[in-house]
Amino acid sequence: MHRVILHLDADCFYAQVEQERLRIPRDVPFAVQQWGSLLAINYSARASGVARGMTVEQATKLCPAIELVHVPTLDDAGATGEIDRRTAKIDLGRYREASSKMFDVLAAACAGVVIEKAGLDEAYVDCTDVCVAEVDARGGVFADLPADTIVAGVDGDWEHAAPLIETRADALLKAGCMVAARLRAAVHVALRFTTSCGIAHNKTVAKQASALNKPNKQTMVPSSACAPMLRTINLRDVRGLGGKLGDAVVALLDELSAREGAVPAGSAQSGSRYKSCCWTAGDVLQHLPPKLLAQRLGKAQAIFVLDKCEGVDAVKVRATGAPQSHMEMKSILISAHDAAASWVRTLARSLALRIAADGAKFGRHPRTLSLTFGPPDEPAHSRQGDFPAHTAASTVWVERVPAAALALLAKREVSYPITRISVQATNFEPLETRSHNIAALLGAQSLHARARGAHGSEPPTPVVLCSGPADGEGEWSCVRCTLSCAPSDARCRLCGASPKSKRPRPIDTGAPDARSIGGKAARAHAGAHGTQKPQRHVAPAAAYASDVWDCAACTVKCSAAERTCTTCGALRGSTLAGTQQLLAMQRLTSTSGRV
Repeated sequence: MHRVILHLDADCFYAQVEQERLRIPRDVPFAVQQWGSLLAINYSARASGVARGMTVEQATKLCPAIELVHVPTLDDAGATGEIDRRTAKIDLGRYREASSKMFDVLAAACAGVVIEKAGLDEAYVDCTDVCVAEVDARGGVFADLPADTIVAGVDGDWEHAAPLIETRADALLKAGCMVAARLRAAVHVALRFTTSCGIAHNKTVAKQASALNKPNKQTMVPSSACAPMLRTINLRDVRGLGGKLGDAVVALLDELSAREGAVPAGSAQSGSRYKSCCWTAGDVLQHLPPKLLAQRLGKAQAIFVLDKCEGVDAVKVRATGAPQSHMEMKSILISAHDAAASWVRTLARSLALRIAADGAKFGRHPRTLSLTFGPPDEPAHSRQGDFPAHTAASTVWVERVPAAALALLAKREVSYPITRISVQATNFEPLETRSHNIAALLGAQSLHARARGAHGSEPPTPVVLCSGPADGEGEWSCVRCTLSCAPSDARCRLCGASPKSKRPRPIDTGAPDARSIGGKAARAHAGAHGTQKPQRHVAPAAAYASDVWDCAACTVKCSAAERTCTTCGALRGSTLAGTQQLLAMQRLTSTSGRV
């Protein structure tokens, strides 16, 4: 069955975001600059010859009326607005937020479609099922198409081009035009962004079509018009041929034309590259023998190139979920530790802001923070640690991320200079997982009490985590969960680990005495080994008389009403900070099966 694929692309996205934010009319020449060059230009400025990559001086000379705004920046103090390339980095948060809103609108505008995020400002949409239902409901008859629809290969009104639009496949594309118009209208109503769209049977052709009639139009490519359209497309603009593979094909065409002593019409001279390349997809099909292409690139790559140039693409549109990681990176020569620390703070602050937005949208938090840096011409070095635990106080939490990243930088001496540095967040887990793990720990004793009560027995003494080693002679602290244990304990009463061991023993929750301080199993064990000194009892949390308690992990004084430290997230009485405590509990849960 023919699929119906849309490629939606926001017109000069960064410029639209800024114009909407600043309430600048769309007919005013406008551009967004990054450092000294232009990043995004609206179509009013393009009409005067202003192009992406031009310097500010060149742009103002061509269009004196142009209005410019610089992309947001962020430095190591968290300040924004300071435009200094030596100390600040680009902050795309404003555009990521606008992109997130746009994709939310697309998802809500039409049920039954599959949306794949292809960038901040572009998306692939598979609307085949919706189009099939539409065609069946209409009996394949469409009275008209949206007014801003252009049909590739058709001169004039599409109604007079029956030979080009007469199959069921083309009827499905007509339905796709209706869906595209609906999605584009929804984005414009909600955000005032204009978009262009390509409607075709696969991703490659749809992407090429969306760029044919910008701005604010949509282009449909019937099967019969696919090959003629692609023959005129610049080879480097074909999806999948913009990188090294495209370089190899261009080099082969250059070599072939030089060997033959003449350059085919419409082709480039030897040494041409992306912007100067004049080779088209049609040149590949016309001048490159498939056998030669296979010899140079390999059979699989040769088939891939020929398929792309012919408009053959079987790659499916896949729904985009939450990203697996977030990374902030800077490529710059760094020769001293102070400069490296400054960039680590800057990158980590930017990462923290992204994680906060991610948590608000997806309800999750990363467990792992990575720092990667690379000396010139050498493999990169990476260090990992726990990502700071999530707290409700976002301002305080944002400051913890740079501190954690700086701790990774200080782990070992760095050999300078380095030319690239990045911080990354990975291994996401739902936010509720952390609270559930803490609740499981704090509520374990009450579960056992209910179990004992059901059998008419006395409830066990509650288990309380102790703050490090006790003062008593011979007492030991479990290296796995930090519980302080009595000298008569052969294993930890909480996790079952033996002294100096991190390996737990499965805990039988049906025998709570084995886990209670001073329980019958513990007393029997002490008697069997002739231990005369009575086992130390730890008072339950409710027995603390003081109004405050000192966190054993970070030494901050906490209110008696708090069961966890408000600064580091550590449980009362534990030397492990919040993230470490949760990871320890997760390991206990996965090992014992019951906590």
